[in-house]
Amino acid sequence: MDFHSQMMHLSTDRQYKEFHERQYLRLKNWMVDMKDYIIELEKELDV
Repeated sequence: MDFHSQMMHLSTDRQYKEFHERQYLRLKNWMVDMKDYIIELEKELDV
């Protein structure tokens, strides 16, 4: 995620920049979803 964030800011090519922005957002959303899933699972299991 850090790599894509950095490349998003450093890239001068618009297409390359947009690619890294999309990848960054996908990874961020995936991490948030996984965190929410883990929290729900812990509630179900009383952990």
